[in-house]
Amino acid sequence: MPKGNQNVREIPFTEIEENHQLASYWFGRTFCPAVDHRDGGGYQIRVLKSERPRGGQVTTSYDYFELDEQGVVQVAPRGFARDYKPGRVIGLDEAVAKYAAKAGAK
Repeated sequence: MPKGNQNVREIPFTEIEENHQLASYWFGRTFCPAVDHRDGGGYQIRVLKSERPRGGQVTTSYDYFELDEQGVVQVAPRGFARDYKPGRVIGLDEAVAKYAAKAGAK
């Protein structure tokens, strides 16, 4: 949780979905959902940062929200910290299930 007695704004997950392009992808046979549990605890939300054509291919880069076990934002994508910190994202377990289900839609 944030230091001291700071008020933590509750952020519905849908607010992040509406304001950022979430990015799931396949890495070989492994599906990497846009929203998932992080190794070591907490959650990760992957957002599209940019897509650039380069040498006949498209180079894609991502940025991340990193959240603790309670959904408190620890790291926000560059330029968005003031919008989301201090904040706690609600609805993460439902979002993890929703994005994991997209693996079957390949």
